[in-house]
Amino acid sequence: NMRPGNHYIVSIKGPKHLAVNFCRNGQKKVGCNIGEIVLKPGLNTLDFTGVPLPAGDIPDKNGKQDGVVDARDFARLVESLRANAPSWLKKAADLNYDGINNGADIQLFLKTMSRRYDDSF
Repeated sequence: NMRPGNHYIVSIKGPKHLAVNFCRNGQKKVGCNIGEIVLKPGLNTLDFTGVPLPAGDIPDKNGKQDGVVDARDFARLVESLRANAPSWLKKAADLNYDGINNGADIQLFLKTMSRRYDDSF
């Protein structure tokens, strides 16, 4: 139900990720100011695979996220590494979706944390 037109910006957010704004089809770098996406009537195929979504906005027990990656998320990630961590937390903190809570998830988290929030996502 989108109206055809020019100058669209598409924002995509994953279930354990921060949102990223895409201004161009096939975008390869993070950051943009002016929407260059054109939507035509009918089916539009867009490719946003060139920019990975920043992982680490870990949902709480109710599946809610706060839109930032911070110490609260890190505490959830660390807690998920414990053998007796609740199953919902182990699933929520599995940032690379491999079924294991380990250092690979921490690396993805730290990669996101290494970016400043004034950098464009």
